[in-house]
Amino acid sequence: MISRSIATLVLLCMAVLAQAPAPLRFEVATIKPSDSPQPLPSITWPAGRLSAVNAPLSTLLGFSLGGVTGTVTGGPSWATQDRYTVQAQAEGTPTIEVKRQMLHTLLTERFAVKYHRESKQVDVYALVLARSDGKLGPKVRPFTEECAPPAVRCMAQATPTGFHLVGSQMGAVTAMLSGARFGLGRKVEDRTGLTGRFYMDFEFIPPAADGKNADPLASEGVSIFTALQEQLGFKLEAAKRTIENVIIDSAQRPTEN
Repeated sequence: MISRSIATLVLLCMAVLAQAPAPLRFEVATIKPSDSPQPLPSITWPAGRLSAVNAPLSTLLGFSLGGVTGTVTGGPSWATQDRYTVQAQAEGTPTIEVKRQMLHTLLTERFAVKYHRESKQVDVYALVLARSDGKLGPKVRPFTEECAPPAVRCMAQATPTGFHLVGSQMGAVTAMLSGARFGLGRKVEDRTGLTGRFYMDFEFIPPAADGKNADPLASEGVSIFTALQEQLGFKLEAAKRTIENVIIDSAQRPTEN
C-alpha cells in the first residue's frame, strides 16, 4: 500500500513538471567582459533585441527582476565590480516584461546566480502638495506640448542652483531631490497624486560638498523644505517605506561566447 502511494505521488509530480511551462529564452545571446569607456551601465531593448553595455551582474539581475524597490547586493565581489556586455536576440518582438524573463533565464544559466529577497523598513521623505486646494507654486506650469526635438526637447536637467524640467513627470522631481547633491540623506517618494507633465524651475543652492552647509540650507539661510513649498507648492514629510532588497547568495563568472 505504501509503495503504491509513493508511486502515485511520483507520477503526480512528473505530471506537474510536464505541464510546467519552459523558461523563456533568447534565440541567441552573447556575454562578454565590457571594454566600453562609458562610466555608467546602460540597458536598451530595441525591437526584438536586448543590449546591455558596461553592466555588472547586480545591475543585470535587478533589471531582470523588475520593480526591485531596494538594492541588489551580496555574492562575490566581482558581481558588483566586473562589467559585462550582453547582446541578445529574441524571436519576434516580445514585450519588455518578456525580455526581462528571458534575461533572468540567461543569468541563472550562464552565471548560475542564486539569490533571495529581504524586506525592511527605511526612512523616506514623502513629497506631497502643500496646499489643500491643490494649487501649485509660481515656478510650476503644465506642459501641454509634444516632446518633439528640436522644437521642444523634454528634459530633466540639474543646474548649479537647482534643477530645470521640461515636459517631465513627478518621477523626475523625486529623482532629483533624492540625489546626494541636495543633502536630504534619504530617498524622496512622490505622493502628490499628480500624473501630468510639467515645466519646473527650482532654485536652491545645494549643501557644500565639504559638509559645511549640510542642514541643508541655502546660502541665504532658506531651507530646502521652505524653498520647495514657496517655489513649487510641495512639502516634504518624514515617512516610512518597506523596501525589498535582493541578496545574491552565489554566482559564477560566465565563460565567454
